[in-house]
Amino acid sequence: MDRVRDRLKRLRDEARALADAPSVSLDAVNDWRRRASAAIEEIYGPGSKAARDFSRIKFDDAQIIDVAERILRHEAAEQGVDVSALKIPLPAADKALRRGLCEAADLLSSLTL
Repeated sequence: MDRVRDRLKRLRDEARALADAPSVSLDAVNDWRRRASAAIEEIYGPGSKAARDFSRIKFDDAQIIDVAERILRHEAAEQGVDVSALKIPLPAADKALRRGLCEAADLLSSLTL
């Protein structure tokens, strides 16, 4: 039981660290989500309440904005415009990722009680 609790706490702490970082990467969050989801399913089962609750946490806003940025960059490249050095700040995506990570950390905390 302590091993399970420690594993969930490490994932929780990682979610909080990602949420508190100066910048949040969708790729890093997606990697964390895959690992957290796999751990929850391994511990509680794929159809468990914990797995369902985790899968309901929304990061969709960030994914939609990320896709939009990729499309815009692709279209700019097709027009011969080099935007590779351009950093496009997307606060809505950043906020969605942080909100999802905080919600996930809260869920993981509740699972360790």
